Amino acid sequence: MDMPNQTFIEIIINDLPEKIPAGLSVQALLTHLEERDPHVIIELNGRYVYAKDYATTLLNPGDQIELINPDFGG
Repeated sequence: MDMPNQTFIEIIINDLPEKIPAGLSVQALLTHLEERDPHVIIELNGRYVYAKDYATTLLNPGDQIELINPDFGG
């Protein structure tokens, strides 16, 4: 839900433009997107982001995020 006077930025998520609240970390983005896969892999601007860095990696306008959900099937 949008809040009045809240600033938004545009990023690219899996090749699609997305407006998100400004100041989000990767961890907050996952919460915002309701991503529940504990094995999701994140790439930010073509670089792997370690799970231990999700909370401290902040997103900026124009960032490109890839959410990769590995298939652990057989």
